[in-house]
Amino acid sequence: MIEKLLNKHYRPIDKEITIGQLLKQLLPQKEVVVMGIEGAGGSGKTILGKKLLEEFSPQNAALILLDDYVCFSSEEMKDKGILTRYDWRSRNRKKFLEDIASLKQGHTIQKPIQDYSKEAPAEETETVEPKPYIIVEGNLDVSDIADITVFLFAPDEILAERRFLRDRQKQIHADETKLKSYIVQSLKYYHQFLEPAAEHAQIIIDTVSGTIYEKRNVDFLKRVFFDIMKS
Repeated sequence: MIEKLLNKHYRPIDKEITIGQLLKQLLPQKEVVVMGIEGAGGSGKTILGKKLLEEFSPQNAALILLDDYVCFSSEEMKDKGILTRYDWRSRNRKKFLEDIASLKQGHTIQKPIQDYSKEAPAEETETVEPKPYIIVEGNLDVSDIADITVFLFAPDEILAERRFLRDRQKQIHADETKLKSYIVQSLKYYHQFLEPAAEHAQIIIDTVSGTIYEKRNVDFLKRVFFDIMKS
């Protein structure tokens, strides 16, 4: 699906430009800008989120992880018929939206901190100050919330390998056979729930080749051109 989407609606950009530089060119002129980073587990979201936080600087940017808004344990999800964390119902969307709105209004928030070893709702919080740039990272579609969205992808076998190495290192699943089975099932849910949202992204990145693709949108590119000419 991604390859067809790229061929039809996107174009690769000059490799000399970084994703941070491209975003700075494309971001709208607003007091607070929300950037979304989406992708499957193992697609490189965490790496990109940290990279952008560094490039925009922690003084000017806040990184918000959607995993911190998990609202049910694995057992509670089963009881409620929620099959995957690619489903927005697995998160406290109300709290997340309230936090984003508060940050945009210049208010400090108390954001939950997810304990990944428990796969359960967070028990602790951390203080997040309002910043001009809000980076939202996760495996859910935030295109309706973000001013610009970046979608990361890689072939399934690469995603599975990365996910396996990551989760084994974190000791999230003790049984490697069950872990591999879980990852295969998770990829099916990724294709069902999240992959279709790639069409809403302004930027798509192949995290294997490193190729950055920009959406072919005449009005969007015209605005970028005029912004560059003004600078």
